[in-house]
Amino acid sequence: MGSLRKMPSEESYALIEGDFKNFRVKRITDKDIPKVLENIELYFIPGEITCSNLGLTDQSVREFLDVAKISIQDGLGFYMEDKETGELACVRLTHRMRKGVDQFESLDIQSKSMFAVFEIFDKLNKIGKIYERYGIDEYAEFFLVSTTPKYRNQGASKELYRRSLDFLRAEGFKVAKVFLSSPWTVAGTKSLGFEELGSLSYETVRWSESGELIFPDPEKVKGVNLYLKVFVFN
Repeated sequence: MGSLRKMPSEESYALIEGDFKNFRVKRITDKDIPKVLENIELYFIPGEITCSNLGLTDQSVREFLDVAKISIQDGLGFYMEDKETGELACVRLTHRMRKGVDQFESLDIQSKSMFAVFEIFDKLNKIGKIYERYGIDEYAEFFLVSTTPKYRNQGASKELYRRSLDFLRAEGFKVAKVFLSSPWTVAGTKSLGFEELGSLSYETVRWSESGELIFPDPEKVKGVNLYLKVFVFN
């Protein structure tokens, strides 16, 4: 699987690295991985609606972080740090998705919440049919953005989206995809030019094999939808 990985060029990295307000944008390197994973564990996973509504366990957290580690290997991840303190402010992880390649096949998923994440994503991917729809063999998938609470509402997340799109365009991607459930991120991606391909209601989504509701208490996820949106590079 390692031989399939294509690392970005320095010219592309130059489009995203640099200063933004009181922050400095950097690519994620091996030495950054521990602090990046810590940020995700502390500030992203507890609020992730699928896992939190199905119950977080030590196992599901480890599995989520294993997915993050695989994503980092693609070299498409970045973070912002406070220029004065060096504190990590915001993380943006992105996968390179390839037709016919399952980069997560090595994972040993055991937790119900992570099974649910993959099940729901698979359902939306079948709706979107991105490879067939756009006649492509690969695309970029925005996996997550994690922001330290004290740095929220300062434009960091949206700026990482904007810079990442410039970066991905330079790397030759034709399409970027994202799954969204937050109304704020749905609105934010619309302003950046993302188009909706489909959605699922968490109140009614069911396991493919058993037909049972993935979320056994629909009231807890009432009104929650997961959206599949894409950005098509011109």
